[in-house]
This record gives sequence, structure tokens and C-alpha cells, in this order.
Amino acid sequence: MMTPSEKIAWLISGDLTIAVKANDSDKNIFCSPVLQLIHHVYSTYPQDAHRILRARILTTESESMALRRIVRVAAKRIAFVAEPSRSVADAAIEAPIRQLEANPIMSSLDLQLFSDDLSKILLVKSLAENVPTEANRYSSNRKIAAALFRSDGKCFAASTNTNQTNRLKHAEWNLLLHATEKLGGKIPSDWTIATSLSPCSMCGEIITKCCIDGSEQKVIYLDEDVGTLGKNLSLSQMRKIDLTM
Repeated sequence: MMTPSEKIAWLISGDLTIAVKANDSDKNIFCSPVLQLIHHVYSTYPQDAHRILRARILTTESESMALRRIVRVAAKRIAFVAEPSRSVADAAIEAPIRQLEANPIMSSLDLQLFSDDLSKILLVKSLAENVPTEANRYSSNRKIAAALFRSDGKCFAASTNTNQTNRLKHAEWNLLLHATEKLGGKIPSDWTIATSLSPCSMCGEIITKCCIDGSEQKVIYLDEDVGTLGKNLSLSQMRKIDLTM
């Protein structure tokens, strides 16, 4: 039985129906039943997740460009509807946010000082270069890293990409899930996010939702993501750091 404050997301793939319910995501994007559903599929059906997620995701969440962009990267298609059938609602499971693991987090970097943007970028460059490469490149996580710095230049958290088996788990996703949980709220407006690759459209939306300044949060990056999903339309304060200067 669903409560009035709960929203639901579900999909039907062949004979399989998967439905997840959660409280509305207005205050915390990670509480979104759409994101919870996608993560649940990757965690529960690792061998078949990509096939299952080709099915259209249906949700009673409010329509938003943020969810459209997230689903385009991590799954396939989404439709916003008024309500599910009774059978889908009755079958919906609650997916606790704790299932959205934020690892790996480089906790040894906590509160180390990085005084300028160049040193911040050199840190994420080094972290990205150290992401292990498997013999089969299709079994490897991408060499991408992200870090969050306080206004005094101290590193609050850092993470790398772990999306080989779960397309949600970009470096920025891992970073901000951990950081917002650690802070108990949104990222302060005078903090800096540094990435080795410019955020994709999904991560741009995650940053916007997780930061007090939203789309105006300061983001610096090393390399430009030239792929179609790398076209970020939500962040206005991104700046490329050139190491050759």
C-alpha cells in the first residue's frame, strides 16, 4: 500500500515487472524512485541489466528534464504517468537509499590542502590515471575521477568511476552521494568540484540537484567529453583547466 507522499517507478521487460517506491525526490535526488529502480536492476540482475533497462521506465514522479537526462545515460527511456495499476502498486518494493553505494571513496585524502585550481586538477588527474585497467577493456571502469574541495582548499572527498557494471556510478555520482550523506545536506556554494573529464548530462543534473548554488556551482575539469552524452546543458560555471599554460 502506497502513502500519499510516495512516488513509484516501474518497468515491464518480457514477463518481468519491477517496481520501486520511495518518498518524493524534491529534497534529495538520490531518493528518486527512478534512480532507485535503475540501481535495483543493476544490483539484482547484473547479467541482464542492460537488456532489462531497454524497457521504458514509467513513473509518477513530477516530469523533469533532470530525470530525462539521467535515464538517457543510465537506462533508455522514461514516461511520466498519473498512477500505476493496482497490481504494480501492490508489488512495489521499497529500495533504501543505503543500497546506493558511493564507493570507492579515497578517504585518505580527507582534509588534505590543495590551494589552487591547478593542484586540484592534478589530484583528479592522478586518481584517474590510477584506475585499474582490465585485460578486456570492456570489463574496465573508465579512468575518470572527481573530488570536492572546501572553500579553504581542503579536500573533503574524492572518488573514481565505477560504472562498468552500473551506469549510474560515474565519478561525480559516487562523489556527491558520499559527500551529501557526510554533510547531511547540500554542497555549500563556495566549494569546488574538480573532475578529470567534464561532467556528462546526467552528472550535470546530479551536481545541480546536490549543490546549494545549483547550476552555478563552481566546477573545474581537465578534459572535454566530446561524446553526445557529454553535452552538459545545466552547469553555467564550468571552467577547463589547461595544464600547458
